Order: sequence, then C-alpha cells, then structure tokens
Amino acid sequence: MAALLLSLAAPVAHADAPSPDIASAPLTPLREAHNASEHPRSPVSVLTPPPGSLCPQFWGLGVLAGFTVTEMVTVDKLMWRESRCQPAAWNKQDPGTGSRGLVQINSSWHGWLKRQGIIRDITDLFDPETNLWAARAVYEYGVGRYGWGFYPWALKP
Repeated sequence: MAALLLSLAAPVAHADAPSPDIASAPLTPLREAHNASEHPRSPVSVLTPPPGSLCPQFWGLGVLAGFTVTEMVTVDKLMWRESRCQPAAWNKQDPGTGSRGLVQINSSWHGWLKRQGIIRDITDLFDPETNLWAARAVYEYGVGRYGWGFYPWALKP
C-alpha cells in the first residue's frame, strides 16, 4: 500500500509549460504517467481525509490524479471555494465560455488541455476525475511557469 501511495504522489516531469494559448509538444499524459488504466473509474479510498475536510468524497480521485496528501489540503479548500464540491458547477460569467467543474477550470485552458490529451471536449471538465486530472496539469503548469502550482487559481504560497 505504501508503494502505491508513493507512486501516486510522485511528481510528473515535464518541459516548461507554455501559456495556454500557445501550441506546444504535449506533456506526457498524466493518466499514462500514473498508469491510471489499471485503476477503476470510481473513487478509490487510498487515504482517510483529515477531519474537517470540505470535499472528502474527492480525495481519492485527487491522489490518483497525482496530488500529494499535503497538496490535497489546498485542493480540498479550492474545490469548496470554487464549486462547493459540485462537479456540475459552471460559472458562465467567467471569461470565455466560463469555468467548469470542481476546481473551475476556465475555458482558456481548453485547447491546451486537449493538446495534453486530458480532455476531448470542454464538457469533459464536468467529470470529477477528469477535472482533477486537468487541475493537476494546470498545477504542473503553475509550478513550471511561476514556481507555485496554485498560482493559476490566484492562491498565494
């Protein structure tokens, strides 16, 4: 079990991520990097969220997407702040065609996420698993570009 947790928490290596509107060679698809095809599509409880978690039902998916337990504390707050833990949340008033899903991925990321092989269509972001994989990719972009993974959500280190 410990080996599984360590392999899921390992960071995904990637080149400097481009701004979302600039075409580039795709990153190694995150699902492939974590061999997600071996995991079931439904949430898997690989840890017990800490007391007081706001969106505990999505912790297993977040860890499978590559977030560490420490990062999940922030992701948990982010999911609550952005969508109140509602996968179908859609803020149509955000720029472009709005922001979607648990962590409210803005439509400006649509093309970039497609090139990374994370989504096929922007509506894929309403799926909690896909939304968290997309969040991890955006997080990795934030690390590469700004040195802080949660920068794209305007969270300060």
